[in-house]
Amino acid sequence: MNKEEASRLWEEAKTELGMDTIELEFLTYDSETSKKISEYIQAQLEATLEGLKLTINQQPFNNKLAL
Repeated sequence: MNKEEASRLWEEAKTELGMDTIELEFLTYDSETSKKISEYIQAQLEATLEGLKLTINQQPFNNKLAL
């Protein structure tokens, strides 16, 4: 992952959209492993992409398929 390029493109996208902050929902399974992986991804993305708020939504497998 090229963090500098990701940050540059992120800033371009926010400017194009006219937004300073963007909130996204990250849908994942409710297992302990999925929780740890999701939290890691959340931390990395929020640290790299200024203005990003990533909310983790853990769901049981059957619920996730319905969403």
